Amino acid sequence: SQHHRVHWSRVIHVADGLMTDEVYGTPRLEAVYNHVEDMLKVVGSSGEMFYRGAFPGYTFNLDSDAELDAATLDNIEDEIEEYVHQMKRYMRLQGIDVKAIEQQVASPREYVETLLTLIAGTTEIPQRILVGSEEGKLASGQDQANWNSRVDERRRDFAEPVILRPFIDRMMGHNILPNIDDYAIIWPDIEAMDEGTKSEIAMKRAEALFRYT
Repeated sequence: SQHHRVHWSRVIHVADGLMTDEVYGTPRLEAVYNHVEDMLKVVGSSGEMFYRGAFPGYTFNLDSDAELDAATLDNIEDEIEEYVHQMKRYMRLQGIDVKAIEQQVASPREYVETLLTLIAGTTEIPQRILVGSEEGKLASGQDQANWNSRVDERRRDFAEPVILRPFIDRMMGHNILPNIDDYAIIWPDIEAMDEGTKSEIAMKRAEALFRYT
């Protein structure tokens, strides 16, 4: 990749979670990095677990009074190989008891849900909103209100004073934007209803008016 020298006046340094200085912030994923790594391990190892558990191991126990010579042992090994690796679904064995080794296969759901709870609690994002599935769409009003409050707080306390206003002021300082002493930043209404919600409310009002009349 190519590198270009840029004058400091053309750069706005944005760092979040500043603790000890004004340069190096706290990475956003630092607090949940281990949880995300654990989730990848759980999900990734689940495929291997189910693959191995689908075909159990076997023990071949020789009867106490049975004797095997080299030729018979080779024939038994061939039978086992054909059963395991070919389409042959039976084995011809004499004097040998075959037992399947019980495999333990556990559902990863409980572990994944635990990790999601930890991630949601650490990031303070309601879990149903964090997941973003059908559950997220049906998030409770309280969850949605809490999340809207956090987003609005992020706008006012960080995005506006740390990112947006320094950028606007820098643009005005270089005469890219008109120089205005006092200006206001108006954010879109975070609680604005979508068209589906508006239609549903309008329908309920119409039904109530019809019943009233």
